[in-house]
Amino acid sequence: MSLVQPLFNGNLDIIGDIHGEYDALCSLLRHLGYDLQGGHPEGRRLVFAGDLGDRGPSSPAVFILIMYLCKIGRAQAVAGNHELNLLMQKPKEGTGWFFSEQASKDIRYMPFDVANEFQKKAFLEFMKELPIALEREDIRVVHAAWEPSAIVALRSVTGRDAGQAHIAWEHEVALDIKQSGLKERYSQEQVQWGSQLSDRASRVPMLPATAEYMLAHQMRNPLRIITSGIERICTLPFFAGGKWRFVERHPWWKNYDEEPAVVCGHFWRRLGSSEPEDANELDLFTDVSPFSWHGKKNNVFCVDYSVGARFREREAKKTVGANTKLAALRWPEKELVFDDGTRQITSQFMA
Repeated sequence: MSLVQPLFNGNLDIIGDIHGEYDALCSLLRHLGYDLQGGHPEGRRLVFAGDLGDRGPSSPAVFILIMYLCKIGRAQAVAGNHELNLLMQKPKEGTGWFFSEQASKDIRYMPFDVANEFQKKAFLEFMKELPIALEREDIRVVHAAWEPSAIVALRSVTGRDAGQAHIAWEHEVALDIKQSGLKERYSQEQVQWGSQLSDRASRVPMLPATAEYMLAHQMRNPLRIITSGIERICTLPFFAGGKWRFVERHPWWKNYDEEPAVVCGHFWRRLGSSEPEDANELDLFTDVSPFSWHGKKNNVFCVDYSVGARFREREAKKTVGANTKLAALRWPEKELVFDDGTRQITSQFMA
């Protein structure tokens, strides 16, 4: 099965990252006009842009519903970086619902439903079948970035699911890094700076080998590019996510010059007074209106409105959903529908 597959014909509702927020998903489907079996009176169909679970309270329920909708042909989904982590069996923050060894560490996300062993097996089989990109003549859907050379590489993958392909590319990158001597230089920097790399108060300089090492793992693996985006070495190191970083996200859409529109998630668009958790967390939309198309041709739209940050609202005892939304982009109408029922016509398409 190809990692790049045909997208449904007809009118679509493309939903951004859900991150285990089952109640928000059910509310959004209701406002979009879908019944409990994914039927729509106008024959519309659903497309999910990845990152179905993690962080939220009800990841198993989200997976069960979307698996069902995909099985009966009323929905399609692409894999995001969070699905890849599960396929790779890599416990990370927010995955305690799936990995028992992570559950006790995910205190800030509690309470959350935990998948049983039967469900885990079913979810993994479902994720193995997911494509990384969906396309048709007028529109494309990926989780993070549509990068042409990476898409070409994905088209060449046969007989492997995304997890297997990811492992193969990671092995190639690791071998090249070792043979080039970069691995040794990176290790020396890690030993030299040690615990300071996770200490915000430390004055960590730019570490060239660490920066090059991180960039190689991101940019030499097509699956990482499509599911996590494009990165570049930054001018100065910055502290985010509990460690000093030497590469930063790049707004890939500023170089996208092809005609089909692209809808993605991943990048946590913000509404109202929603702020990043870390002051150094990079916001790629500082020069883009919250409801505007963006990119070189203004034909790219990120439909992730930070519903994955609702755990922060619960943690701070703030109104859940005040500045975090689950959204669907209606195509070809180019209208946004949010889980609270509000609607917004997008702007600047192809302007």
